[in-house]
Amino acid sequence: MDQALTKQKIKELRALVGDGDRVAIVLQDDPDPDAMSYDIFSQVGQAIRQPGGIDVLHGLKTKRILAVGESQSASRLATYANSIQPLANVYDGFLLLSAVGRKIRTDLAV
Repeated sequence: MDQALTKQKIKELRALVGDGDRVAIVLQDDPDPDAMSYDIFSQVGQAIRQPGGIDVLHGLKTKRILAVGESQSASRLATYANSIQPLANVYDGFLLLSAVGRKIRTDLAV
């Protein structure tokens, strides 16, 4: 994306939320925007499980990390749970809402 266009888009998006709101704005120009979802799922889980320089939970300790998705996100999470979770082992469980017809492998420990 052009830098000027990106800055303008971020300005427009920031106008939609209050100063105290915590919002992550992700802009990317991949021709298949869903292709990055699996990496984003892994990175979010890892940031919660092993906070680095930024503690996203502000000192709170986790017992379990669940990935939750509804509709299209649930469908993508089903694929993640079946294909990537066995390799990445990021989440302790999954809650898929409105993922009609999508099944999770029964041989997984989540």
